[in-house]
Amino acid sequence: MKRILLIILALALLTGCAQTPVGQVVKEDTIKIGFIGPLSGELASWGENERLGIELALKEINDAGGINGKKIEVIYEDGKCEPKAAATAAQKLINIDKVKAIIGETCSSATLAAAPIAEKNKVILISPVSGADSISQAGDFIFRNFITNNAYAVKGAKIIEQELGSKRVAVLYINNDAGVSTKDKFIEHFNGDIVSVEGYAPDTRDFRTLLLKVKQTNPDLIYLSGYWPDGGLILKQAKELNIETQFFGSNDAYDTPELLEIAGDSADSFIILSAIAHAGPRYDDFENKFKQAYEKEPPIFSEYAYDLANILTLAIKEKGYDSEGIRDYLYDLEDYQGASNVINFDENGDLEHSAMLMKIVEDDEFKNLKVII
Repeated sequence: MKRILLIILALALLTGCAQTPVGQVVKEDTIKIGFIGPLSGELASWGENERLGIELALKEINDAGGINGKKIEVIYEDGKCEPKAAATAAQKLINIDKVKAIIGETCSSATLAAAPIAEKNKVILISPVSGADSISQAGDFIFRNFITNNAYAVKGAKIIEQELGSKRVAVLYINNDAGVSTKDKFIEHFNGDIVSVEGYAPDTRDFRTLLLKVKQTNPDLIYLSGYWPDGGLILKQAKELNIETQFFGSNDAYDTPELLEIAGDSADSFIILSAIAHAGPRYDDFENKFKQAYEKEPPIFSEYAYDLANILTLAIKEKGYDSEGIRDYLYDLEDYQGASNVINFDENGDLEHSAMLMKIVEDDEFKNLKVII
């Protein structure tokens, strides 16, 4: 009996020795980065396209050995392009997964909901495509790889007035941060007559009453500040109501094949402003790799996210996985040769350049009209 007790005691001591001593840090073999974007709902294609770009970058990075032998891992959270979901996702990524950097969100209202949480915890939040002007003041750890709504609105007002010759404009806008900020800036900078301003909830799908109200004001042009699901329906329902007024889309939110699928031939002659995509020195290489991996043309959101994944990797390589070091790297970044563009961030964490394209729908596709500097 005594011999058995001694054996049990010895085994217990060995088990104790095998455990990690208290206070010892266990080194993980991966570096975790977060992602927040719409992975469900109507705007899920945006988040999915961003994910494809990130995954392509990760494969290249990890196949090349990662960062000092550690693989990069991205934890994907569904922000749904909704403030509440994005805030919950940010809390989870920061407090449970302990990430130091997050790519996201896609929609401005969701980015603005996650931003205070990231800023408070000194975690990088960098959006591929959010445009609301208030993001510029969201904090020292908040960045974006996208043109601001202010830039789109100012240039849109000038084009509509000087190049299209419209004097009487009606405005339809989605009632969220991006829609409101773009609408406000457009009205501020348009020198003609604003004959109607109508807002709608993000889940609105029947626009006929609003369109009939707008029609009564006899506008030369209807300016849209929203997203592609509502934009496609507005164009479709306008044609059903025999509204032949020129429509103008504020920014990239309309630059999708999904809008054309919804609107059909109702989208003919629809004019939009969009970022100059595929403008970076690495685009051709990115395009070839994307086609090889996914057997399709790369959507614009994929290249934005691809660039951010690569930039964060470079920051971590140079500064370590430290959020303050990554922040400093981003502010000091000089002419990153990306797929989407040559990238620099200003003192607000905004993309420095604001060149864009004017496009028109012809023969069921968006065609370039001119470059707007």
